[in-house]
Amino acid sequence: MVRLSEDKKLIIDACSGERTFASSPTLFGSHGAGWPFNEMDYPSAPTPEIEIERYQMIKPDCVTDIFKSFSSDLEKLCLNQDQIITFCEKHPEEISRESSMTTFFLFKRKENVMVGVMFGDGAMDNRHYVVEGQDLPTGVHSIKYFRSILIPKLSS
Repeated sequence: MVRLSEDKKLIIDACSGERTFASSPTLFGSHGAGWPFNEMDYPSAPTPEIEIERYQMIKPDCVTDIFKSFSSDLEKLCLNQDQIITFCEKHPEEISRESSMTTFFLFKRKENVMVGVMFGDGAMDNRHYVVEGQDLPTGVHSIKYFRSILIPKLSS
């Protein structure tokens, strides 16, 4: 992993936790067709301002291994849906650097830690994946894809 955007802080403002993927269909762009909106409609508790770190994945790997290289407690790496929406609104340049970029992030759906996929055009993939024991989604292994991950900055 190589840290990206080291020259600036990526901040997500405090969030109410009320916005969800289901309530933000414009987030999904052309990939939103068929999105199971009702399965994603989970508001969360309000959150304070946080700093985000963005890393480039050097090679494809198992999703669990990628995120566990930062913390064995995957829940510490989860963002809530409102935070993800806020990040996309506040930092579109971090998502849309090039059309072939794919960005991964963790979020919770009920008791499951899920991995979400954001495409370079700013649209979210209409698929989502339970993290444990799964490799990166089919089609994302190709070397032509620029892959990055977003995680909350962990205390040192």
